[in-house]
Amino acid sequence: ELVRQHTLEATPDELSMQSKRLMLRLAEREMAESLAGFKSGTIPPICHTTSIPLYIDDVITTDEMALGSLGSGTEGYDVYISVKDMLEIAKSTSLAVHVHSLS
Repeated sequence: ELVRQHTLEATPDELSMQSKRLMLRLAEREMAESLAGFKSGTIPPICHTTSIPLYIDDVITTDEMALGSLGSGTEGYDVYISVKDMLEIAKSTSLAVHVHSLS
């Protein structure tokens, strides 16, 4: 079972302004490696065989030149593509893609 460790929390003032702050934490190393099937540090953000939600900070989605690391499954190697392309792939292959203000 996929354990989702995220919650939505908002102060009364934030709620009155119709905004929410998303609070996330990374999975423990063993859990992440087990779910993704890759060693920590090489886990790609998209195209998993397990349904893992993807969270992206909306700040990087506004930069046309922003690149996202896809990892490679091998330590010391990375593959980079545009964040725009990464989101397109993620939306077509993932069940849950979330773009929020995370900073």
